[in-house]
Amino acid sequence: MDNRFSTMTEVRRVLWPTYESPQWADPRRFQQGISGSLDLFFWAWVRFQKVVEEATGYAVPMFQRVDQAGFTLPLDERVLADADTLLVFSLDHNVTEQVAAPEEIEAVRAFLGREAPAW
Repeated sequence: MDNRFSTMTEVRRVLWPTYESPQWADPRRFQQGISGSLDLFFWAWVRFQKVVEEATGYAVPMFQRVDQAGFTLPLDERVLADADTLLVFSLDHNVTEQVAAPEEIEAVRAFLGREAPAW
């Protein structure tokens, strides 16, 4: 696929009829290009957040290292200060040529070296 992600139109074709409802298929409600198919990951994350919050009573934050508008938020103490668990999902490091900065690597090492919380 020319080193690119699928478009939402392609996802709908492959997984037919799963994404044929207006919520997904109406271009006025959901983007039909590559950004639309990537948004499916965020929809999946919402369900995960709800399940975890219901089970634990704690909201699960989500942040993007680079958001859709191109703003960058490096993985550092601002993100890790209140975290006791870190899940990292990476989908586009080859396409965008993102590489973890030395400061981010050090922040994760410090996070991993912290004492576990007493439950």
